[in-house]
Amino acid sequence: MSASSGQSGLSTLMGVLRLQPGQTPPLSLRRPVLLGGWLRQWLGGADAAGVPARVGTLFALCGSAQADTAQRALAVAAAAPDDLSALSALQGPQPTAMARRLRLATVREHLQRFWMDGGGAPEASPGAASHGAASPGAVYPGLPHDMLAASPLPRLMAASASADADAAQALLDHTRDWIDTVWLGQSGALAATLAAFDAHGPAGLPGLDRAWREQIAARPQAPGSIWLQALLGTENAQRAQALAHPAAVMLRADRETTLRHLALRLRTQDDFAQMPDIDGQPHECGPWLRLGDSAVTQRPLDAWTRLVMRWVDLARLLAPDGAHWLRSGALRTGEHEGLAWTEMARGVLLHWAQLEPQAPDAAPDTPRRVRDFRVLAPTEWHLHPDGALAASLAGLEASEARRRIAVFDPCVPLENPDA
Repeated sequence: MSASSGQSGLSTLMGVLRLQPGQTPPLSLRRPVLLGGWLRQWLGGADAAGVPARVGTLFALCGSAQADTAQRALAVAAAAPDDLSALSALQGPQPTAMARRLRLATVREHLQRFWMDGGGAPEASPGAASHGAASPGAVYPGLPHDMLAASPLPRLMAASASADADAAQALLDHTRDWIDTVWLGQSGALAATLAAFDAHGPAGLPGLDRAWREQIAARPQAPGSIWLQALLGTENAQRAQALAHPAAVMLRADRETTLRHLALRLRTQDDFAQMPDIDGQPHECGPWLRLGDSAVTQRPLDAWTRLVMRWVDLARLLAPDGAHWLRSGALRTGEHEGLAWTEMARGVLLHWAQLEPQAPDAAPDTPRRVRDFRVLAPTEWHLHPDGALAASLAGLEASEARRRIAVFDPCVPLENPDA
């Protein structure tokens, strides 16, 4: 098989998102890779030790989070039920190295959305004319190519998953300092906007709005000011067409009960990962609904707010205590079964794993074999045909629909509805 045909086959497997103007629902998403039968066939009988790397390679867009979540799900499935210390460690916070990889990857993905994928990056040097408005279907104006090359993003994209603590922290510090001094034009600017957000209580948004406008007025030619001006320019249109209903928040209430319910559905329904729900209701799990954010239920969730909260998420990750912002966990959900979950750039990722039983006389170093494996990704929650996004697309032009979809940052390509 040729490389091109192999790539085509992989693209088909990973799925595509289609806009369906005038139809109900107005979008269609199907990812064969997430059907339980496909992953079970691909990984069934495999040595569990090699599965995290395979899963990380398959889901390359968020590979490190996928690999680490798979590793935790398999580890908790393999743990002896009476080994309370092992189970406690597995079900607690992520190991430091995993948390470091996740933090780096999430910062990188946010900056890619902001600076690369949100709009066409102009060729000219920074300035009002070079940024301009975002291209049709984009949410953010792209960063100029020369500035993008000098930014921390190439280093973040090249950072090794095995980067040690000192190297990772140095890169995060450099990223924060570059955003402050080069992009926003003032030392401490990122922390100042986050402080303004936090100072206004549960809502936070008026404080951030004011801080951004002060940034623009004080340093109008700073590249970040021009970018913020373009984002603020979407405010009225996005708020005027608020998403149809507030989000039901995944994992906010009784977390263990919800996780066990999801594990049961993943085990027994091959198509559940394609169209997940909790008690018949679609939920959201994006960066605007982080588990560490106590004000989630008090904040209006329109399209603009969801955009802004991605910026707040970046600021928290780059703050001195950013290593503790993203939450994760694992849970033994049955005999030889485990579920792991991770907050990542797009939302909460879940993996469920089931291992083959070990023979009673098996040697301690006998490899554990996979019986079944499932992945439940944020994109399927957010693009549910009965969800807030789908309800908000009715009657929108294709370009505005693409902008609305970009707010949710799906991990699959959007097919051109005019093609």
